[in-house]
Amino acid sequence: MLNRDDDASLERVINVPTRGIGTRTVEIVRLRAREQGIQLWQALHDAINDGTLKGRAANAVQTFANLIEQLDNDASGMALHEIIDHVTVHTGLIEHHKSERGEKGQARVENLEELVTAARAFTQGDVFEAPEAGKAWRRWKHSSRKRRLMQVTTKPKSLKTVSS
Repeated sequence: MLNRDDDASLERVINVPTRGIGTRTVEIVRLRAREQGIQLWQALHDAINDGTLKGRAANAVQTFANLIEQLDNDASGMALHEIIDHVTVHTGLIEHHKSERGEKGQARVENLEELVTAARAFTQGDVFEAPEAGKAWRRWKHSSRKRRLMQVTTKPKSLKTVSS
């Protein structure tokens, strides 16, 4: 949502949870982007608009693009924890992990819930003062799952990026 020009992130989230966008569809979009020297986000829109993608593939990609646009619009004015919660629910990520067999799925759901708690504490300015949030933050900070979630989430439009 934040950086639509981040091709690697787009590829990580385009079909997680499963959205009916297959490897072949992603390869078509990837090839188009490479041939035209454009980002995947633009290539997937172009492939829908010019009929390169048809039928179920076009519908699945259009639904994904609409989801990202809607989440971005919804995030306007939300606090960080509200954005994370909204995105994890509306992308189907929570339900996806709840349906996983074994303890891994439940652990992932708990990690996402802890992330929301940590973001709430962070938004309130006391992330390291709230013991549960501090623990959740440290666990999440070292988690391999954080990259995927953060690529799906966005920052409020009023938040400025600071370069070092």
